[in-house]
Amino acid sequence: MSGRIVKKIQFVRLAQYTNQGGGNTKAGTGAIVGQSGSLARRVSMRSIIPPIPPQPKEEVEECVEKIVSGGEFSTQAELETLRGCTKINGSLFIKNFTTTTIDFTVFDCLKQITGYFNISDNVSLTTISGFTALKTVGYFHISNNVSLTTISGFTALETVVSYFFVAMNYALTTISGFTALKTVGNFFNIDFNYALTTFPANFNIDIITWGVFHNIVTY
Repeated sequence: MSGRIVKKIQFVRLAQYTNQGGGNTKAGTGAIVGQSGSLARRVSMRSIIPPIPPQPKEEVEECVEKIVSGGEFSTQAELETLRGCTKINGSLFIKNFTTTTIDFTVFDCLKQITGYFNISDNVSLTTISGFTALKTVGYFHISNNVSLTTISGFTALETVVSYFFVAMNYALTTISGFTALKTVGNFFNIDFNYALTTFPANFNIDIITWGVFHNIVTY
């Protein structure tokens, strides 16, 4: 009984509030008609519709330290064993793929390779991209990928301990990225990429122990 009384009191108060604009209460319904009717409906709807709870924020997967050994990899399934790694002890050789693409997101967390970073002899590969967390490698080597047209990414790469070598990628037209590269411990060589037309003006290397830019554009 008390519950019904409370509901009636609440409804009468709502009618009194919304009737200030000059509307009339329709007998038996408590609805406001006339000038304030629309306001009554808006207030009534707000009183019965619960607020929408805040939506949970999408979780961003963080990189957890994962150190793995290097090796030679020739299929995507083999590369998947490295997914999420932050450091490779030894060398990473990506060779003899037969596909036009490779899913390089496997290396989204990779920060360091102590030995060679080597992508070579992949006859159908057209694009190398990503590696946006990679900061240091022992050697940087991309060669003999005869269908390769684009190299991009590597925006965190700061140091190549020994040499930087991009050569004999005969279809290569574009190199971009490498905006953080500062130090190459040995020689820096971009050579025999006969189709190369776009080269990053933002290469800003401070230290090259010996060696110079060599044949970096088309012949």
